[in-house]
Amino acid sequence: MTDENRDIAEPVPNERLASLGVAVIGAGSVGLEVIRGLQRLGIRRIDVYEIDPAVAAATPASCAVYAGDFWDQLTLARLRDYDFAVCTVDDAGARARLNQKCLVANVNLMVVATDGGLARVAAYPFAELDSCACHECATPAAAAPVPIASMKLSVRDDEDDPL
Repeated sequence: MTDENRDIAEPVPNERLASLGVAVIGAGSVGLEVIRGLQRLGIRRIDVYEIDPAVAAATPASCAVYAGDFWDQLTLARLRDYDFAVCTVDDAGARARLNQKCLVANVNLMVVATDGGLARVAAYPFAELDSCACHECATPAAAAPVPIASMKLSVRDDEDDPL
């Protein structure tokens, strides 16, 4: 299914959302859905870090794309220019590395991880809270990540989709 066939809601007219800068790490199927959702919210500055050149090529033209390993491309100085980072990669080591960078840079982090047919979203508001759990540490319940959403993923046949 192409974007031209989707029924996309108009962006929310909100100046604060429009002014946000977001780094999305990973532009696979989950990453593309995150990017589309951010665009629907009216966020204009979405930069994508993708290691696979073929996947990077399919990223929406409105996004700046940085090809290669985010560890090399996303410096601490560049990371600090974003309001938050969204990690959509399946690799646990890459998620842990991004967690480390966001913790050091004091940048909010959202992690979208898939497990079987479920996608789980957790927020780590490093820039907002003085004491916040990180993605890779075992912390007391009081400092646990802020759960955002949990959703069941399904595979659909695009030909049967009326949108």
